[in-house]
Amino acid sequence: MKKLIALLSAVSMPAQAHDSLAPHAHPHGLSMLAGNDAVICMLFALVIGLVAYWRFRRAS
Repeated sequence: MKKLIALLSAVSMPAQAHDSLAPHAHPHGLSMLAGNDAVICMLFALVIGLVAYWRFRRAS
């Protein structure tokens, strides 16, 4: 069983580190995946929107 797990782990490692799973540059244009800065900005805007919504609901 340990040999099987070791073999499966060795085979699956390259797939996890593939370039298509992370934002990266392309020779023909920009990556379509959002970068870390865009994700942080979206989460920040979502939190601000939720706080404003909760305050508005309380005031009503």
